[in-house]
Amino acid sequence: MTQRRLWWRHTISVLIAPATMTIFIPAVIIWLTGAKGPDLTTTSGLLLAIAGAALIAFGLWFLVWTVILFDRIGKGALAIGSPVNLVMEGPYRHVRNPMMTAVFCIQLGTAVATASPWLYAWFALFCTLTAIAIPVFEEP
Repeated sequence: MTQRRLWWRHTISVLIAPATMTIFIPAVIIWLTGAKGPDLTTTSGLLLAIAGAALIAFGLWFLVWTVILFDRIGKGALAIGSPVNLVMEGPYRHVRNPMMTAVFCIQLGTAVATASPWLYAWFALFCTLTAIAIPVFEEP
C-alpha cells in the first residue's frame, strides 16, 4: 500500500480532544462534586442508567464510524487545520460535524446516567463553546 495510514495521528487526536471532553473533564467533575450513579433499585434510576448507557454506546459507535470514514475517504488527520478531502458519505451527508455529535451523545449519556446537574452544565457549556468555535476555527 503506497498511501501512508494516519492511524497514529487519529489516535492522538482522539486522545486529546474527545477523550478529554468525554472522560477526563467529566471524571474531574464527578470527583469534585461527588456525583454518584442513580439508584438501580428504583425504576427511575434504572431508566436513567439504561438511557445514559444507550447514549454513551451510540456516541462511541458513531465516533468510531466517523473516524473510519474520515480516514478512508477524507485522507486527513483529525487535528484542526489538517488538509482533508471533503467527506460526503455516511453521517457526513446529513450532519455538518458528526464527530461532535458523537461527543455530545457521550457527554449527555454521562450526565443522564449520573443525573448530575454539574455534568448537565458541562454538556451545555461544551455545546455552547463548540457552537462558537467551529464557525470561527473550522469553517474558514
